[in-house]
Amino acid sequence: MGCCASQLDENEVFDVTDGPLPSSGNTPLRKKNLSWTSETPMTLSQLQSQRDGFWDTAPVYEGQREVWEGLRTACETTDLVHAQSIVDELRLSVPTGHLSDGCYDERGNRYIIPLYCFVEPTNVVVESIEAEMPAPEYELEDKNYRHIEEASTASKPYVIPVITITEHDSEAAEESLADDTQELTVRLNTGKDVRLRVSPTEDLHSVKRKVCAVENIEPSSVNIRFIYLGKILEDKLIIENTKVSAGGVIQALMVQI
Repeated sequence: MGCCASQLDENEVFDVTDGPLPSSGNTPLRKKNLSWTSETPMTLSQLQSQRDGFWDTAPVYEGQREVWEGLRTACETTDLVHAQSIVDELRLSVPTGHLSDGCYDERGNRYIIPLYCFVEPTNVVVESIEAEMPAPEYELEDKNYRHIEEASTASKPYVIPVITITEHDSEAAEESLADDTQELTVRLNTGKDVRLRVSPTEDLHSVKRKVCAVENIEPSSVNIRFIYLGKILEDKLIIENTKVSAGGVIQALMVQI
């Protein structure tokens, strides 16, 4: 489902040149053709979870919370007039007329909203509803047949099972036990997920350097803040003390210095 800023207006010619975006002035909101592809296909529920994570953590990093809350409403509505009224009430400046290009409040704070908050990815996965559907009749008949077959074999003489013992390489087993690393997912403010192997005793400063290595970025050129459940995590905090649950995601807000 797209927002009011995610479709192309029939009277608008969308310029796709790579020129710099204006950083001042104000233009009435216009519709814009937006499209993006997720690094890995995602379902609608995963997309909504990613959007919720952004809106929950963005106010912690910069800007005013009431502005972020208003922008969320403006991005989620399909009524362009309603979105414009929110922007006017918050006294925001939108240089290009498109919220996806960023906007500014009266204090000069800039608000950057990722594309996934406006429109679904081109590779969205439709969630299966097979689990909610009753089993086909032929499957039920097959299950009944197996039940009768199992009952008919119950009277057969008991056969002693053969147990096979396989010797394992002791060195390989020791290496497996020694590898106590775990997978950690770091979600950048660009929407990209970075998956790392980390040790429970590794601190977040080390994790930042790993993120920079994956993104091919010089660590001294960026400022990275890790956020989990709305709280900023300190660099000296180790992984096991972050209380990140299995399969959890840490938000990373990366800003060029």
